[in-house]
Amino acid sequence: AGAADAADAADDAAAAGSPRAELPHDAFVRHILDKCLRLAYLERLQKGLPAPFVSHLPPQPAGAAAWGAVDPSAVAEPGSMQAKSVSLLNRLRSRAEQADVLDWLQREVPPAELQTLVVHSLLDAGAKSVSHLERLLDKFNWLVAAAAQDGPARARVVGAVAAYWRTSPHMTWLVLSKLVRRELVDPQALVGWLCSAPERRRLAWPSTWEGLHLLFERSLSHFKSVEGELKAEEDKYAEYVEMIGGEEEGSTSAAGQRLETKRAISERARREKKELFANFFAGVCGAFDDHAKAAAAAGAPVETAWW
Repeated sequence: AGAADAADAADDAAAAGSPRAELPHDAFVRHILDKCLRLAYLERLQKGLPAPFVSHLPPQPAGAAAWGAVDPSAVAEPGSMQAKSVSLLNRLRSRAEQADVLDWLQREVPPAELQTLVVHSLLDAGAKSVSHLERLLDKFNWLVAAAAQDGPARARVVGAVAAYWRTSPHMTWLVLSKLVRRELVDPQALVGWLCSAPERRRLAWPSTWEGLHLLFERSLSHFKSVEGELKAEEDKYAEYVEMIGGEEEGSTSAAGQRLETKRAISERARREKKELFANFFAGVCGAFDDHAKAAAAAGAPVETAWW
């Protein structure tokens, strides 16, 4: 908890522009090395860096499972989350059938613990490196999907990721971006979590806006790609109509069906993009509105840091 509080305080101080903030050149070097740590092991960076820059390296990211640090020599208390995590990972390592694993989760794990147990178990198992975590997410994406079956469940998955990587905001967004790319959580769930009252102070953190930038870029890129596919299908259909000498009334041709499918996909992408931006702006405005009301009630200036 102490490390997590220190990390939160550092982000809050930087966002507020406090005197604790580093000199620009030091901050720049740390920022670059922080990004490099996402692509290489810390040991490799330590060996390759000139000596004066080694002190600027960030600490090795360390996750925090809900059941705390595990003593390999100790036996987990039966029925505890740690014991359930060990049991879950043993089933995955022994290549148990998906149906058997999901049936065990339904029988043994309370719904309130499901997302934390699944997410923290996989993150703990994949904590060695980002590439190791990616392999686990690819292999056990069905497990995360089972824990994220609806909107509230997906929001709890997002919260579980943030809780595990509480001392490392950049790892939080790195993992969330991978879950979004695999469609295990959706951007709307992520924005809803970010704009919730307990988490909205993250809006003042630089790492949050880096993550949001990637999220919005992905949404726009997906929409443009879908629009391009629709335009290509419309051109193909126009050629088909010209070839048969006119559009058939009530046509159920394969070409017509493909066009309608592309139109439906395009409309869904357009709606999702619109909802993403609308929900985000509404969430940010809601945070400002709540702060303005709280400041007025307390007789405090509205300029007080709202986070």
